[in-house]
Amino acid sequence: RDPPDAYARLVANENVRLVEWDALKLTLEEARAIADNRTRLEDAELGRLYARSGGWAAGFTLMLEGSRRDDGLAPDLGAGRDALFDYFAAQIFARIPRIEQEFLAATAYLPQVPVSVARELTGNADSGTILEDLYRRHLFTHRRSGEEPTYWYHALFREFLLAQADRFWPDGQRRGIQHRAGRLLEASGHLEAAFDLLCRARAWQEGEALILRQASWLLGQGRGETLRGWIVALPNASLEANAWLRYWLGLSLVPVDQVQARVQLEDAFGAFRKSADTLGQMRSISSIIDTYFFEWSHWQPLDRWIEALEPLMLGGPVYPSREVEFDIHCSMLIAMLYRHPGHPMLQVCIDRVTSLIETDLDVNRKVVGATLLLTFCNLASRLDLGRHIVAIGEPLLKQPGVTPLNRVWWCNRLMFYLNARGDHEAVRGLAQEVRDIIESHGLKGLTGAAVLVEWHLGWAEMAMKQWDEAARVVQRMEQLARTSRPSDQLLVTEARLRLAMCRGDLALALRDAPRALETASTVGMSYQHIMRLASVVEVYAEAGLHAEARAQAAVAYELVRGTCFEYWEAEIRIIEAYAERQEGNAERCRALLQEGFSQAARLNPNWANAGLSGRVMAAMCAAALDAGIEVAYVNALVRRFWLEPPLVAGEAWPWRTKVYALGRFEVYRDGERLEFSGKVPKKPLMLLKALIAFGGRNVPEERLMDALWPDEEADAARKSLDITVLRLRRLLGIQEAILVSDELISLNPQSCWTDVWGFERRVEQFEASDG
Repeated sequence: RDPPDAYARLVANENVRLVEWDALKLTLEEARAIADNRTRLEDAELGRLYARSGGWAAGFTLMLEGSRRDDGLAPDLGAGRDALFDYFAAQIFARIPRIEQEFLAATAYLPQVPVSVARELTGNADSGTILEDLYRRHLFTHRRSGEEPTYWYHALFREFLLAQADRFWPDGQRRGIQHRAGRLLEASGHLEAAFDLLCRARAWQEGEALILRQASWLLGQGRGETLRGWIVALPNASLEANAWLRYWLGLSLVPVDQVQARVQLEDAFGAFRKSADTLGQMRSISSIIDTYFFEWSHWQPLDRWIEALEPLMLGGPVYPSREVEFDIHCSMLIAMLYRHPGHPMLQVCIDRVTSLIETDLDVNRKVVGATLLLTFCNLASRLDLGRHIVAIGEPLLKQPGVTPLNRVWWCNRLMFYLNARGDHEAVRGLAQEVRDIIESHGLKGLTGAAVLVEWHLGWAEMAMKQWDEAARVVQRMEQLARTSRPSDQLLVTEARLRLAMCRGDLALALRDAPRALETASTVGMSYQHIMRLASVVEVYAEAGLHAEARAQAAVAYELVRGTCFEYWEAEIRIIEAYAERQEGNAERCRALLQEGFSQAARLNPNWANAGLSGRVMAAMCAAALDAGIEVAYVNALVRRFWLEPPLVAGEAWPWRTKVYALGRFEVYRDGERLEFSGKVPKKPLMLLKALIAFGGRNVPEERLMDALWPDEEADAARKSLDITVLRLRRLLGIQEAILVSDELISLNPQSCWTDVWGFERRVEQFEASDG
């Protein structure tokens, strides 16, 4: 009636005879209920007593449960594992028929035992009955219900059964069972257990076949380490004889060791070429190209692989799947974009990847394809197409299963796109998101991606004229960059050069210019080389090194001609025009401006670059506007890149505020004349007139108060002035239009223009030329 009390009497009197214990047997459920109310040690103790009282299976199950819950407590049945196995042998194996012994030993090869699989493995039609009997008798067998019940043995019991199997059958018969079990395990999805059994059975051909069937799936699941382990577990002769094994071994190494991956992939390519296996050659080359992309260091070796892959792709190959076709076209796309941007197959690959990305590929392939297409859009300044690719890619990133690596590379390309579009604030948030992904997923090895993130962020900070923050970004780049990676050094050098020019440190920019060209040549990426040449042309033009600027411009023209980067020619012509103007060649300067801006308006409506510092571009935009060259296009560039007006900027510049005060008084805000349908704001307009009359710059507040509020006390006049300044700012539409500092008030020359200033500048120019 009171099982806990009965248990207490048993524990208190260890000398009670077994016959008395037998009278106090508990059901397994009762014993567990008691044990749940006591310590784990009591759980194991109860199991021992219950076993000795005759309920040996239930009692030992309790002891195993106690051991499982607390690794520090093992069943105490004598001399450890051997005694335990002796117990299994005496209590179970010795009491069941031979056919059931064979059934247990064979099914122990299966980590989980569905009834149908057990029946197929053993040929025993009573498999379901045997397994259910073991489960109901609590003989270390568990069950999971479902359409088909699945059973599994307790780990220690399974270990015992496997040991019995090693002694139960001769080698040949045992390997035959292991072989069959391996095939059944693969069919049921237990791949690692299947491969292990095939290896134990020395069924190497079947093991190879399993690898080749499952390699793509394993890599798709991010299980490259498992795949490598399987391949190296095979005899060396297997790896030497089967090029596809070397291919998959190399492919598994691509994300972790690109150099070793290339060793295997190039060996595989050689074997495929020897056997005239076109598909094998194409897939090997595709993966070799990927190693250079992941390594992100140097790109010249891609020439060899582009040359090898082109005739294979043009030969009308039959692709075994859309996935394989997609992968090969993606790899060829990036290789040509980085090394041969004028290659006729580049557009073919872009069109095919764009088409295939709309099919039912897995999400990670789609993200990779979208990333590469956005890379093309960025580098080719195709922001119109880029908008479409972003609309495809962004929803993909929200789907489950996208790898952290693919997220990092997509965000990198998206940052470039946002900067090119002028959305620099968004780049800040995205940079932190990428850093978080790298940190949380342990992707510290992605040095190239991490440096590239900071490079994009530095571009954004400089575009927003946040020089101090940009300097901190450059410092982070220097800390992250590896001296062994030319691409890292190239990005760092470019960032330093850009920041130096933004800050007006021409000496530092001149020091870094030759190194920028040297690293660009070492890296061998066409786009980066062109970009560095444009930077250096600007530095030399600013420094008055006109011959050097022309020489580097000539190199750049050769590189861009006939490529998707031809739009760069326009910017280089405009920078070259600056050098000509500095040298006094006014006609040559105007001709280059006409060529440059006309070409830009035709080829590059979404211009993504505004020069290193913006000063050269601003000066040339002002000159183009004064000359009436591509006025609408140039105005759009000025607004898009927040270009500051140079000292020579005249009426044609797209000023935020224009004021005409000579012969008439008119105010224009963002190109629109201010009109007042109601009450005219007289005081703010009087303040504006007074500012212009007194020169517009550094006008003392006291002088303005005396002119506008001569009859008011000083405090009242100052209060009126403060209020009127606020009203004038609102009237002009920008806070920065009126500058107040140290009791001096000015019109901001960065956003305001007056015809008075224009007249004064022309007078100064006339006097200077006359002198």
